[in-house]
Formats: sequence, structure tokens, C-alpha cells
Amino acid sequence: MRYLTTPIGLPIRLYKLYTFFSTQLQSAESDISQSTFFRQCLETVEPLLTGVQNIVCLGLGNFHQCAIARYQLAFIRCLRKQTNLTVGGQFFDPVFTSSEVDALHALGETVLHENLEGKYSVERKTLFFLPHCPKQIVNNLLWKNWDPCRLANVVLLCNSFSTVVNNNPDRLLRLNAGYILRAVQLFREVPLRNNFRFTDIFNDTSLHYFAAIDEAKSQIDWNSVEEPSYESDDLELISKEVVASLEFAEGASAYSLTSKYITEQYRRFETTEQQHCRAKEELQFTAETYRCYLESLRKLKDLNESYRGKGERSIRQTADMVGFKLPHDPK
Repeated sequence: MRYLTTPIGLPIRLYKLYTFFSTQLQSAESDISQSTFFRQCLETVEPLLTGVQNIVCLGLGNFHQCAIARYQLAFIRCLRKQTNLTVGGQFFDPVFTSSEVDALHALGETVLHENLEGKYSVERKTLFFLPHCPKQIVNNLLWKNWDPCRLANVVLLCNSFSTVVNNNPDRLLRLNAGYILRAVQLFREVPLRNNFRFTDIFNDTSLHYFAAIDEAKSQIDWNSVEEPSYESDDLELISKEVVASLEFAEGASAYSLTSKYITEQYRRFETTEQQHCRAKEELQFTAETYRCYLESLRKLKDLNESYRGKGERSIRQTADMVGFKLPHDPK
């Protein structure tokens, strides 16, 4: 079937979808550009983006359906405009639908088609925007450029390295994020203040840039560059193998399988900043409660000893006599 086309080259059946999306994107860009969050973000990151010659965005998600992804797309476009970066954006996500690919093309962006799983070799200064991407993507990118000259060209706007390292045991980090673990001491991290009106869009996001190092004093082993590998049952990213296996299905069923897989993985690995904070607060409360308990025991012992030497009844004897329960007694 031949479709009537519009001035931007889209069939009429897709043009209506694009027009609706374009209106939503313009609204999101207006929200972003006028926000205190974005103004503070510009003040923080603009000086660090000098010399950027390329922008790569990975893992954006389905921005036609997801407001979070749409605001993240609006953010990187606003950032590029306000910092006067005269470069196009390169986008890739294995979940992009054909209509989303068409929409990006209509916006003048480039859509990459090969799933490199983050293994991009950098020759010139590049800003990588990886909004809430799996840590394995970042890990792969660091591995591919594990050289001080190449890393100097890598600027990362992604989940905080510090959060990744602080919230995961070293044993798991060495398996799934070994290069992030090593890169923490090489990159300076500039957190974005999460004061946008929707707090689940840019939470835990930081700009990371390579710090100048004295190679003579550095303890970094630049020769240890083993390619990362991950257990299939502990994988957040959508690997090429997973995509290939899903491509055996056709049409709507293939999309359904992909969506089901992504949803399962998201639910399995979903860990928000709020959950981390809550766990930390609960642990601190438990520790403080136990400290108070030990302090009470010590004071009780001191009181017992001070009275026992004077021939007086002990606190325990007095409590038993009057039927009073002491703090450490069983309930």
C-alpha cells in the first residue's frame, strides 16, 4: 500500500502521531528550559562541556509512551541548545519503535542501528547521556576506552558512580562493574541537584569527567583490560543475544516479547534513590537503638555494683519484690 506523505516525509498515518508527540516534546522542553533545575544545571555543567564534538544518547526508552523518557529527550536537546553545542545527537535503544525512529529522524537526530552494548570507541570529546542506564553499559564504555588519552574525551551524564559503588558490595562490582569501580578515582563527579518538579526523572544523575592524573604516581593498572562478561541471569542490559532470540518472533508478538522481557528486568532491578535512603535510615535507627540498649546495660551494672557493696538490695532484687520489669527484661 502506498501512503500519502507529508512535507517531513512521513505517511499521514504517522504524521498525526508525530504531531501529537511534537506538541508533547515542545511542552516538555518548555518545562525544562524554564525550570530552576535546568538553570542550576547549566551553571554547573556548561564550563565542563567546552570542546564537546559529539553527543551520544543510549537507553532513552520509549519516549512516545513514557513521560520520563520524553523529558529526558527534552533535557538533552535543551542542554545542547543552551550550551551552543552545534552537533547532532546520536541515539540508540533496542526498544525504539519504528515510529520513534521516524520521529527522531524528523527532529534532525541520528539513530544508530547496531547494538554495541555501550562499547563505543571515542576519538574526540564526546558527551554520553545515559539516563538511568544499566551499569553494564557504562562499564562497557569505560572498558572500550581504558586509556588515559581516550578517557579524557569521555564525558558521562549518567547514574552517579559514587552511588553505584557505595550501594553494591565489591564482590558484585568486580563482576558487573569492575571498570566503574576503578574509574571512581579517575573521574570527578558533579551531581545534578534533583529539584525538578518530577523527582523520578533526573534523580541520582551526575556529570562525570576525567581528572588530570600524574601517571608516574597513579596506581591504576592500564594494562589490565580484560573485556567484561556478565552472567545472563544477572543482567540489566538488553544484550545482542537477547534481541536476536526475540527476533525469531514476528510482528506484534515480537514487540510483546520484548516488552515483557524489559518489564521483568526493570521490576527485578528497580532500585530507587528513595529506597536506598530508607534502608540507610532504618539501619542507622537500628544501630542507634542497639547503642542505647548497651548503654542502659552498662549503667544498670554500675548501679548494681554501687549498691551491692553497701549491703543494700540490688535493683534486680527490688524490681522482683515490687513486680517491676526492667528495660532489658523479656516482654
